[in-house]
Amino acid sequence: MTANYWLLAAPLAGTAVNVMTQLILARVLSGERLLLVIVIAFCVGLAGTGVITGFALTLIDTSVPDALALIASVLIIYSAAGFALFAIVNLGETSLRIRMMRVLLDKPHGVRRGELVANYDDRALISVRLKRLREKMQVRFLDGIYYSRPSFLFLTAAGVQLLKRVLYGRR
Repeated sequence: MTANYWLLAAPLAGTAVNVMTQLILARVLSGERLLLVIVIAFCVGLAGTGVITGFALTLIDTSVPDALALIASVLIIYSAAGFALFAIVNLGETSLRIRMMRVLLDKPHGVRRGELVANYDDRALISVRLKRLREKMQVRFLDGIYYSRPSFLFLTAAGVQLLKRVLYGRR
């Protein structure tokens, strides 16, 4: 019975090691080489998951096919958690790049830096975001004043702010 708990804990512990490694490397590398940080942290977490899984398998007497199936299950769960973590961390970085690439693809003769930056003027972005919030009924707009409505967006925004603060030391 104890081995089962270790097998359940292995992907959780590996994910915790992944997160801690990302935190440490993000601080050491000062936010540069984000993909390298994510890959190294994933591999360190994978090693931790492997060690715990190996320990759990020493506690039980099982056939080779069963052991391989257990290892595969644990590694699939850890990989899914690692992918979700990658998606969360990389989401903010990637979305702006994708939008900029669309602008560049629409203009095959090139775009000057000033034109590209002008597309991402803070006031224009805020205007678009506020319009979306009103259209999706996530805020109320009365007499020129915005009022919040309870929504999943608040929970998501708080989570993203927490991740940014933890990973990068800033909002």
